[in-house]
Order: sequence, then C-alpha cells, then structure tokens
Amino acid sequence: EAQGKTASNITQYQNGVWSYIGPSSTEQGTNGRIRDLFEHNGRLYIAGEFNLVGQNITGNTAFWTGSLWGGIGNPFQDFTIQLAATGDTLFALGIESGSASVKRFTGTGWIDLKDSFSALNRFEPVKLIGKPGQLVLSGQFSSGSTDAPVLVLEPGLRIISMPVNGNVNGIHF
Repeated sequence: EAQGKTASNITQYQNGVWSYIGPSSTEQGTNGRIRDLFEHNGRLYIAGEFNLVGQNITGNTAFWTGSLWGGIGNPFQDFTIQLAATGDTLFALGIESGSASVKRFTGTGWIDLKDSFSALNRFEPVKLIGKPGQLVLSGQFSSGSTDAPVLVLEPGLRIISMPVNGNVNGIHF
C-alpha cells in the first residue's frame, strides 16, 4: 500500500513515505511482474512480464519520465529480462519462443542482434551490462572448440573477446 492506495508492482520511498509511481492512483503500476529497473538518460526504465503500465499499453518495456509513463514496445514475445546501455543505445535481453535473445532499440523499434551471434555454436545469455564502448554478456557461449561464460562486443556489435574459461555468476562494472 502506498499513499493509502494499493500499489501495483512498483513504488518509491522518499522522505519517509512510500508512494506509487504514476500521475495518479489509477495511472500507476503494471499488470504483471517487473524483472528489471534501469536508469538511463534521466529516465527510469522497467522491463518484465507486463503489457500495461497505468492505463497505457506499453509492451513489456516501459519508462518513467518523472511525471508520465511511456512505452518503447515489446522487444520479446515472451518477456524482457534485463536492460543495459552503451552510450545512448539501449539493449534488452529477453525470451522469445522459449530462447534467450538480445535486441537493440533504434529509437522507434527493436532490432534482433541474432546476426551478431551467428558464428557461435552456443548462445545462452543470462545477463548483460553496458559499459563505454562495449556490451558484455554472461552465460554459456561457444565458438568451435572454445567455450566461455562471457562475451564482449564492441560498438559495431562484433565479438571481440570470449575472455575467460570457467563459470561467471555475475558481472558488474
């Protein structure tokens, strides 16, 4: 409960008070699970298993400007797991037809990056993180006889490194 109203999946705590995030109690929250919160360029992005935020049809990825909710579409048929950015470019990791996929937001829609990973025999990402000039993915990847738990991509989305052998349980920069 926030501000005496039922909050739907997302709230904020400020000055000792919990409140819903939305312009009113009827224009807040999602109709499904939020899997990720991500701040980028002054906006709070959310991703998950929903298609409505407040009363807006948003797809499974949306943003909060500080006063209004907006949507940036449905990058994945099933759900979005996580968001990351390199510079001004937003990326999403999600599930589509039961398989993990990575997509890039163009400003008007989402582009599947499957061609960037076509040389891999195994592509099973579980986490992604953006850092200046690079997108880093952790999971299970293989190319020929090389197995690696981490992929590093440069701005042209070309694989530049599969740097370690063994297990990586998380990544942080």
